This record gives sequence, C-alpha cells and structure tokens, in this order.
Amino acid sequence: MPLFPVVGASLLSAAASLPLHLMPLVVVAVVAESRLAEAQAGWIASAYMLGQLFAVLALPGIKVSRILRWQALVAVAVLLVTLWVSKSPQRSTLLLSWLVIGMICGTLHFSATATAAATTDRRTAFALRMAMSSLVGGSVIVGLQLMRGLVSYSALATQLTVAFAVIAGVGLLLYRAPEAMGSAPLLAESEPAKGAVPRTRASLGRLAGLFVLFVLFVGQHGLWAFAVQGAQQRGVMLDHVAYAVAACKLIAGAVVLASVVRHSSTRPDSPYSLLISGLSVMVGGAGFAFTENVVIFWLALLSWEVGFSVLSARLQAMTAQDNPRMAGMWMTGAIFLGAATGPALSGLIIRADLFWAYVVFAGVSALIPHGWAVVKAQEKPHFGQRVARYKTGE
Repeated sequence: MPLFPVVGASLLSAAASLPLHLMPLVVVAVVAESRLAEAQAGWIASAYMLGQLFAVLALPGIKVSRILRWQALVAVAVLLVTLWVSKSPQRSTLLLSWLVIGMICGTLHFSATATAAATTDRRTAFALRMAMSSLVGGSVIVGLQLMRGLVSYSALATQLTVAFAVIAGVGLLLYRAPEAMGSAPLLAESEPAKGAVPRTRASLGRLAGLFVLFVLFVGQHGLWAFAVQGAQQRGVMLDHVAYAVAACKLIAGAVVLASVVRHSSTRPDSPYSLLISGLSVMVGGAGFAFTENVVIFWLALLSWEVGFSVLSARLQAMTAQDNPRMAGMWMTGAIFLGAATGPALSGLIIRADLFWAYVVFAGVSALIPHGWAVVKAQEKPHFGQRVARYKTGE
C-alpha cells in the first residue's frame, strides 16, 4: 500500500475534524463575545453538521467517487477564507460561514474515505486515518489552550485558520486521488464476475456494514454529547476540561497508531478483536454516564475514547472490504448521519427522563460490530462454496 497518499488523505481528514473536536469550545467563545445568545449558540453546530451531511450525501448522489488533488486544494482555500470571514459580527454571516465550513470538511472527509477504501490494506489505512484525527485534534486543543486561543472567538478563528493551513498544506503535498494509487484493478478484483452469483444477498451484506456504522455512531455520539453536562449536574468538578479531553485523544491516537505498526496485513483480524474494543466502549460509556467521581469519569472517558477509535477504524475497514467503491462513496454519509442523529435522539430521551435507556442502547451499539463480524465469518465459506459450484456447473 502506498503510504504517502494515505498519510496525505489522513491529514486532510484530521484537519477537517478540527471543528468537530473544538465545537464545544467554539460555542462557549461565541456566547462569551455575545455574538449569539446562549439559546442560539447551538445553531453553529447544527449548521456545521448540516453542511457536512449535505456534502457527504450529495457527492455520491451525483456519482462522484473521488476528489482530485486540485479540487482538494480549492476546497482548502475556500475553507481558510470562510474561517476568516466567520469573524464578522453579523449573525447571519457567522452561521452561513459554518454551513460552508461543514460542506468543505465533509468533502475532505469524503476524499479520505475514498482513498482508504481503495487501498489493499484497508485496516491499516483506516486505522492510520483515525490515529491522525485523534493525534492532530488533541495537539491542536493543547496548542490553542497554551496560546490562549480559546479566550475569544476572534482569536480562536484566527489560530484555527493557521492550524488548518499548516496541517492541510502538508496533507495536500502528499495527497493523490485514489486512481493514482491503482484503485481501479483493486475495485475490479473485489467485484464478482457478472452473473457469477445472485447479487441481492451480496448487496444486502454491503448495506449491513453501512447500517452497523450508522447505529454505532448514533449510540456513541448521542452519549458523548451530554457526557460533560451530565457529569457537572451530578456534582463532578471537571477542571481543565480541554486539557483532559486532549490527553484522552492523544492517548487514543497513540494506541491506534501502535496497532498500525503491529498489524500484519497477512493475518486477518479475529472477530473477537471487535469484542474487546466494543466492551471498552460500553464500560467507558456507562462509567462517564453515571459516575460521581472525577477520577472515574476521566478513566472511563479514556476507555471510551481508545475503544471507540479502535472499533471505528476496524469497522470501517470491514465495511470497505466487501465493496470498496460503494463504501468509499457512502460510508462517510452513514457516519455523519449517525453522528447528527445521536445527539438529537439522546436529547429527546433525556427530556423523557429515560437517559439510562439510551446508555443501554449505546452499550449494545458498541457490541453490534462484533456480532456482525461473527455472522460474516460464518457466511464466508458458504458464499465461496456457492461461487465454486457455479463455476463447475453444479
């Protein structure tokens, strides 16, 4: 697998993830400067997520399967200008800017997914992408905190523009569109010959991976959206939240990166590797959802962050294994649709005073990938036997 193009795409995706990592701090800065009322500050996150969803669903909808290097360059340039314009005191300009920022970030995420799906060693590619996102996000949060970039929205937007330019600039130097890495032969090999087997069951299997991803992100993002707020309501004193979240992301990125180094592409994952990371997510989520102890809260968050990073990377690689082209086009949409649905759903459940039920759902969603992997492992021999029988005319 060519390493540099995957690293370049991962850096572009990591840069595009920065607003998501920083969104709670963006909202706080906007309210502090009275740019938006507290009740309206959440519109920034909504505009950002809406923009991302539009991009990742519209691109495959118009049959786009890859982003060329010059297109990524234009996208980065537009994002830098839009971040600078977002400092305008006009509320409409601020919200419209974050809608555009979301669209550009969604486009960059789409390009990274398409690149990772087109590689021969997809587990390494998706793990590298996830590790880059966590490491870059944690490092930028620490840098902004040290340089006092979080004291106002103007300072935050300026320093975020600089950070994005540096990270995305390096990514563009290394990035190549998937076809430049020889993805066409790979895609051809992964598709069975025309007429070889009935395609209905195979298509349902490919859609199942996207659905499992969707459910996982609904459960986990909905739980995380209210984690800090819920802990504070239980009396947990969470000092230096930015530093603690950054530390968890850095450790999670290091763990995923270590798994890339140890991984051998000739030895496939056991389904039980998903069970271990799923249990880490389930235990960590339940811990920060209910604990009243600050130490347990941060240990639980660390368990959740590490487990979720590993689980997400491996699940995306599995989903791309069946049909790289379809996964590259639609996987990002499934992820962001789940990430956008989760907080809204958990908010409704909290209003009904049934938050414990959502915690149970989030725990189950972390174990579903293992169950899907077990089913796939059992069905694979039967599928191969069907192909063999067809070829021999039986």
